[in-house]
Amino acid sequence: ITRTSKKLASTPSVKKKKKKKKLDRKPHEVFVELNELVVDKNQEMHWRETARWIKFEEDVEEDTARWGKPHVASLSFRSLLELRKTIAHGAVLLDLEQTTLPGIAHLMVETMIISDQIRAEDRANVLRALLLKHSHPNDEKEGFFPRNHSSSSMNSIVGNHHHNHTIDTCVPLMGEERIEMADPKANETECKEKN
Repeated sequence: ITRTSKKLASTPSVKKKKKKKKLDRKPHEVFVELNELVVDKNQEMHWRETARWIKFEEDVEEDTARWGKPHVASLSFRSLLELRKTIAHGAVLLDLEQTTLPGIAHLMVETMIISDQIRAEDRANVLRALLLKHSHPNDEKEGFFPRNHSSSSMNSIVGNHHHNHTIDTCVPLMGEERIEMADPKANETECKEKN
């Protein structure tokens, strides 16, 4: 009986010392773009978006350069084997603390060198290729208006669709670049005064 009571008494102190980091196991919405490296008519390389996935797959139709109808994506067994091989032997980076594309690209290139996917002397060329300009369907045609999103894609991102056509000037529009303000509270008070 004494042994048992000593073990029970020592158990809580062990638990206090070992605090585990809680993991977020909830599913999250994911937006995926497939960009292909292409050479344009001016012999310049750039990345062109050719497909995207939100809940369904949407492909760019080559004739019209517009988004096709959303559809359920299918995978071949061979594609799954290739994915398995890439995850096992490729440079897969999850939970990065980097928030910029150049920072992520730099880490990706370093990981590829460590895993012998590329040679160290190819570092600059691979990094340059990863950071080339990205283009999306209808970029040239739209001018300065934001990209056209399909209604099913937008509904899956936004959730409930409201038919409120008033524009809130306090909320940045999609596609608008972030502007860092010297005093972020100044914008808050300005928005409160308008409402």
